[in-house]
Amino acid sequence: MPDIRAYLRAHPFLSTFTAGRVFFRLPDRISAAPFMRIYRSGGAVQLNSEVPLSDIRIAIEVWGQQNSDYGAVRGTVKAIEAIGHELVPGTVLGPNGTACLNINVTTAVDSPDPDTGWPRVVIDSIWTVRL
Repeated sequence: MPDIRAYLRAHPFLSTFTAGRVFFRLPDRISAAPFMRIYRSGGAVQLNSEVPLSDIRIAIEVWGQQNSDYGAVRGTVKAIEAIGHELVPGTVLGPNGTACLNINVTTAVDSPDPDTGWPRVVIDSIWTVRL
């Protein structure tokens, strides 16, 4: 997970939107939007594989802080989808050496936060990695 977060924080497709604001939990204070929260929501090691591969299910929440942030939230979602399409298999994601072979964005659902009303899109993705 730290390598995935490092990759998303540094990726040029996302830098204009999130400027590195990628977190494992929602911070107590946020100064700008959009921002992302990522967490593992499942996945497992691939069985009968020649190399040790894992299919990790990652949930990515893209948040805004007001309705006017919605365009930037949707732009961030499109950037994440584009990252999956342009990934070169074997790309090392971060300092721990996790290599990514594939990113598959399976769904992106508009799901405004019920407590704050802030715009939020929840993305479900599967990252095939070699740890």
